[in-house]
Amino acid sequence: MNEDPRTHPVSSQPATLDKLSHGLWLGLQVLMIGLLILVAWRATHPMTWVGLGVFWVIYCSQRLVTRWVGAPTWFALLVGAWAVMSIGQLEGAFVVFPMFFLAVYVFSPRISAVVVAALTLGVVTMLVGHIGWNIGAMTGPTIGAAVAWTLGVGFQLLHREATAKARALDALVAAREEALASSRKAGEADERMRLAGDIHDTVAQGLSSIHMLLTAVESQLEAASSARAGEAGVAEAGGAPDSGRKRAAAQHPAGQPEIEAVHQRMLTQVRLARSTASENLAETRRIIAALQPAPLEGAALPVALARLASSTPLGEKLSFETDGAPRPLPDEVEEGLLRCAQSLVSNVVRHAGADRAKLSLTFHPGDVILDVVDNGAGFDPSDAIDRGATGGSLGLSGVYRRVQALGGEMTIESAPGEGTGISITVPTTGYDRVDGAGSNTRREGEAQ
Repeated sequence: MNEDPRTHPVSSQPATLDKLSHGLWLGLQVLMIGLLILVAWRATHPMTWVGLGVFWVIYCSQRLVTRWVGAPTWFALLVGAWAVMSIGQLEGAFVVFPMFFLAVYVFSPRISAVVVAALTLGVVTMLVGHIGWNIGAMTGPTIGAAVAWTLGVGFQLLHREATAKARALDALVAAREEALASSRKAGEADERMRLAGDIHDTVAQGLSSIHMLLTAVESQLEAASSARAGEAGVAEAGGAPDSGRKRAAAQHPAGQPEIEAVHQRMLTQVRLARSTASENLAETRRIIAALQPAPLEGAALPVALARLASSTPLGEKLSFETDGAPRPLPDEVEEGLLRCAQSLVSNVVRHAGADRAKLSLTFHPGDVILDVVDNGAGFDPSDAIDRGATGGSLGLSGVYRRVQALGGEMTIESAPGEGTGISITVPTTGYDRVDGAGSNTRREGEAQ
């Protein structure tokens, strides 16, 4: 399970160390004030009072002085006042112990080591001057200085490392959020591409079929109008309207049945156009609502493909057949193959100029094959795929993406002037259909 870096224990270390640092700083202030009170209580030498007063003013003016001249200068002034305070009073020398911690706070570890060593030498000299030479005067300040420097530097290094880890975690969180944002954008782009493919395979192709059907109706209406205009011309050339109509009827005894046949064909095509428009309107609404293909609702894939073949302008020129034992297929396979068939049949109608085409569905134990073959103009497959890759077409490139998403293969056999054959093979062994649920899942192990 992925752990959020922001909840990692290391991320709370800087805050904990900040609290500890604040506590140590307060303790240092208490120690310093306590020692200064002790010096004032025992002070008898005038220089002690002068040094104590100057020391207190400099110490309390830390922020102001450091803003003007910097922390090292502030510490140097503090050392000078401490030296004056300690000349005439033994207790003044004890103030050096909190000053060890201040040195670590003000300087870097290397420089603070030198400063602490110099302060240790100074306090040993003062103690020897007050009480004479002995082991305690030398070892006491030395041990205190070593402990103070070690604790101070150790705490500094620990705080620095924790801060670095916290910054690294912040960078990790930022990188993770950026990756999630990029992933969301990629998902949105994929969804837009999928929606574009769905709309292309349904609405655009249906409207294209409607356009072709209505174009055919328009041509037939123009032909009928021309025929009627010819009859009117014959009537005018003969003089009397009645005699002209009689002569036209005598010359074209089958004219009236032909007109009726044309009207009947037009009516059939208009009805087909209206039916196609209605189905595509319903399809668009279903794409927006649930992205489910309307032809598959309540119909198996062979029935949906047969319906597709019968609703194109090619009419009987496009045949449909199945081979093998039909069986229910996973929902995504049925939908994907139907979308592919819609796109390929639309290409045949719009571009092939074929007088014969065949749509077939073949069932095998482990896969299913969809074939679309026509005897039309043909094309160069590489050119079509290149146009799709550069965004110029959603046709074959969209079909290819669908086939890839289903884990299948697409084969194109075509050449200019030699027709086209496209075969799509999709495996079905990687799915288990869930009875009654209307959904399906890949079997674990085969989905990878």
